[in-house]
Amino acid sequence: MWSLDTWFYVVIGFLQGVFEWLPVSSKTILMLFASFVGGAPPLESYLLAIALQGGTIVAAVVFFRKILAQVFRYNYLLKFLLVSTFVTGLFGLPIFIITYMFLSSLNTSIITLLVGLLLLLQYFMRRGRSEGVKTIDNVDLVDSVFFGIAQSLAVLPGVSRSGSTIIALIFMNYRLEDAMKLSFLASIPANLGGALLALYTSRTIAMEPASNLLVAFLVSAVVGLLTIKYLLKLSLRYSQKLILSMSLITLIAGLLGIILKTT
Repeated sequence: MWSLDTWFYVVIGFLQGVFEWLPVSSKTILMLFASFVGGAPPLESYLLAIALQGGTIVAAVVFFRKILAQVFRYNYLLKFLLVSTFVTGLFGLPIFIITYMFLSSLNTSIITLLVGLLLLLQYFMRRGRSEGVKTIDNVDLVDSVFFGIAQSLAVLPGVSRSGSTIIALIFMNYRLEDAMKLSFLASIPANLGGALLALYTSRTIAMEPASNLLVAFLVSAVVGLLTIKYLLKLSLRYSQKLILSMSLITLIAGLLGIILKTT
């Protein structure tokens, strides 16, 4: 049994509120913090990280309220959300089950090393992509399906949801700005579903005081609202550097952990 004090939840909520809007995996940041600082087992830190993604839903709804209003005015946006969310669940649930079993059998150091490799893969995928021409108005059924598949990969530790979906849309020739709009719009149902699944699955989180989880949700929502505008601009300018830096830090942490355990 592990337990985190209230201040841990404040810090985790802050980290979620900041890193959700950057092209690095916010759940990876939370996993590393909960594992190395809070002493949480890998599986429980993973479930906690997914659960707390629900806290930034409020920030996303408020910030993207104008785009959300268009969902009910334009059928193509509503179809995009419905199809991509369905496909995400269809592919994401089996990946979640496999990841759940995988994390139960490995130690934190090996998992951290694998997470770093996944982050590094995203960096190389993002490099060298030219600016596309398709806009949010061009999203169709095929694009929605491929988007949903890319989004389902974010269930894996180390895979950024925004990073994987934006990369997928860029490969489908979308402009970066429009790719980000579609990605963050789709984050609302995806993060909600993931948070509910994690809360239902984790017995340990369910035994934590509800006030602690509420604190984390509130902090992530407030921090997200205060920083989302500036962080989106930052991610546009420095996305590759951010992904590369996070990859190297995670790889080093994993290697150090393995070395320390074998000496």
